[in-house]
Amino acid sequence: MSRDQWMMRRELGRKLGKKGWLYPQYPVAYGGGGLASEYSTVINRELAEIELSNPPIYDSGRLAAPTIIAQGTDAQKKRMLPPILKGEAVTWQLFTEPAAGTDEANQQIDARRSEHEKEYFIVNGGKIFVGGLYSPPDQFLLLTRSDPDAPRHRNLAMFIAPADLPGIQILPLDLFPPGTFGQTCYESGDGAPGVKHSVFFDNVKIHESFLIGGEGDGWQVANATLTVEHGGGGSSAEDREKEAQPAGGPASKYEATPAKGKTAGGGIGGPEKSKEPPGAYIPKNMVVHRFLQECTTNPNIRKRLEDNPHLLQTVVDIFIGDQIERLLNTRNTDAGRRGVRAHYMGPQHSLYLKMFGTELGAKMTKVLGPFALTDDDTWGMADDLFEVSQRSGVCVAPGGTPEALKIIISRALRIGR
Repeated sequence: MSRDQWMMRRELGRKLGKKGWLYPQYPVAYGGGGLASEYSTVINRELAEIELSNPPIYDSGRLAAPTIIAQGTDAQKKRMLPPILKGEAVTWQLFTEPAAGTDEANQQIDARRSEHEKEYFIVNGGKIFVGGLYSPPDQFLLLTRSDPDAPRHRNLAMFIAPADLPGIQILPLDLFPPGTFGQTCYESGDGAPGVKHSVFFDNVKIHESFLIGGEGDGWQVANATLTVEHGGGGSSAEDREKEAQPAGGPASKYEATPAKGKTAGGGIGGPEKSKEPPGAYIPKNMVVHRFLQECTTNPNIRKRLEDNPHLLQTVVDIFIGDQIERLLNTRNTDAGRRGVRAHYMGPQHSLYLKMFGTELGAKMTKVLGPFALTDDDTWGMADDLFEVSQRSGVCVAPGGTPEALKIIISRALRIGR
C-alpha cells in the first residue's frame, strides 16, 4: 500500500469517526456511535463489499480504547478516547522486548520519576516487533518498569504516550512478514501492520497525566489490554469494559480474570438489544475463497486436479479447515451477542487460526504448484494473495504464541497446564 493509499484510508477512518461508525459500539460521549451490535454488523458488511475492514488502517487503538475505559480516570477518558474513536490518532502497542515477549511481566524498559521534575517520568530502553506500515504513529500504548526493586507484577507502569517526544527513535524491521495470517486472510489486509519496527527511548520525558492507573498498577492495566487482545472483547463497550477488568492482581500474564456474569448487549446509550437480532457479520477467509476459485475456474489447475485426483483430498482438507474456523468465529460472535462469557473461546479461535495458517501454505502449494507462492508478475496467482498469506502464516507470535494461548485456554477451563 502506497502512502497515498494509506492516507486515503486514514481519511475514510476520520469520516467514519465523525459519524461514530469507526467504533460504533462505544459511548457517544467519547466519540463512538452508541449503537447495538447489529448496526456494527451492517457497517462491517458494507465495508467488506469494497474489500475494506473497520477501521481501514492498522491501529492498536482497538486495544487502547477498552484499556482506557476500564482503567483510566474520567478525565483521561474524556481526553484520550475521542482522538482514538474518531480516527484522529493512530496508536501503536509497545509491549514486546527482546526479553519480554510471552513473559510480558519481564519488562526492562525503565520509567523513573524525575528527581527534579516530580510530575515527569524519564523513560529509557527499547521495544521490538511493533508498529504499522508508516511511521510515526500519533501515540504509544507503552508498558514500562517503574520500579526495579519492587516485587514482580507490582513494578510496572502503563502510559498512553505521545510518539513525537524528544528522544524517541523508530527504526523499521523490513525483513519481517507484513502481518499474521489472521490479519491478511480476510476481506482486506488493512489490519496488517505492513512493517514491524524497533522503538528506542533515550531519556524521554513523559508527563504523569499520560499514566494509566498508578505507578505500580501497570500489570493490572496490561491485563486489561491482553484480555481483549486474546479475544475476550464482548459485544458492546460496556461488555468490553467488564471483560477488561482484571480481578485481584493476577500472578501471571495468563491469569487475567474478566468480570463474571452475563451482560446485556447494545452500546452504552444505544438501542436495546433485540430478542432475536439479525445474523452477525462473520468475515470470509479470502485466501481459501480465492484458492477454491482457482481450483474451479483456472483451466490449468483443473487439469492438474484431473491428472492428479489424489490432490482432491487436500482441496477437501482445506475446505474443511476453513469451515471449522468459520464455525468457531460464528460461535464466538453469537456468544458475545447473547452475553455468554466463556473465556477460552477467543484464545481457542486465535490458536486454531494460527495453526491453520501454518499448514495452509504447504497444502495450497501441493495443489496449485510452486507458482502459487511467487509474486512474479507473469506466474503469480491471485494478486500475490497466496504468497503473502504463506509468509504471514509463519508469523505466529503476535497476539500470543500458540503455547501461550494453550495455557490461557487450559486455565480458562480449569484444567491447569
